[in-house]
Amino acid sequence: MNSPIHSGEGLKKGSESVSSKWIAITDELPAEGELVDTKISDGNGERNFGQLKRKGNLWFLPDMSMYVYYTPTHWRRLTERK
Repeated sequence: MNSPIHSGEGLKKGSESVSSKWIAITDELPAEGELVDTKISDGNGERNFGQLKRKGNLWFLPDMSMYVYYTPTHWRRLTERK
């Protein structure tokens, strides 16, 4: 089974999946239930790239089977991919 969460390997600059359209969680939240790309980007670098859905303060896997044990720092709409 492929995990929707990954380390970001292969998603560095120049890759199809990297976009300037990332939105900080502190600036705006996606609509509840909307499937979006997410990541953590902080002083330790970029990691935990994946597709998640938000419900309240929790972030769930796309099938809503479980939530992740972290809060992403950034998100983007799937249509914002380059």
